[in-house]
Amino acid sequence: MTKPIRLSSTADVAQYCNFITDPKKQALVTYCTSTVLKNNQGTLGDITMVGTPDVPGLVVVALQSNPYMSNYGDIKTVFGVVLNSTICSCWDKEHPGGYQTLSDMMDALRDFHINGKKPDSTTHTIPLGNKHFEIELSTTTTGYLWKLLVAK
Repeated sequence: MTKPIRLSSTADVAQYCNFITDPKKQALVTYCTSTVLKNNQGTLGDITMVGTPDVPGLVVVALQSNPYMSNYGDIKTVFGVVLNSTICSCWDKEHPGGYQTLSDMMDALRDFHINGKKPDSTTHTIPLGNKHFEIELSTTTTGYLWKLLVAK
């Protein structure tokens, strides 16, 4: 993991932390921090938190996978750690979406995506704890992009 980059100037936030499509909600973003994640194969992706310095309102995890998904286990691990750290360690009690584990949910999304005809697939919003999350999977020219979005 690299040292986090903290962005708080209006210009930097507008340029590097512009993740929200609703302009009114994006205007609430006054702070952003990002770090790059690496594994033994190189760069895995990044984690970005946006909102205010005291309370991140959105956590975005974007991880790249090759066409064979050889780092799929790493992606599952990172997503699990982020959900446990930012929401709760309550999956076993709530079973969001009816899935016994996060791994089961990710496997279902992967299978749906690979068997589908669209370049993007999503779980849509899933409640967990007192927050919610969404997982997106996109086909890219170099493999797959996995995104985890956690919001309060």
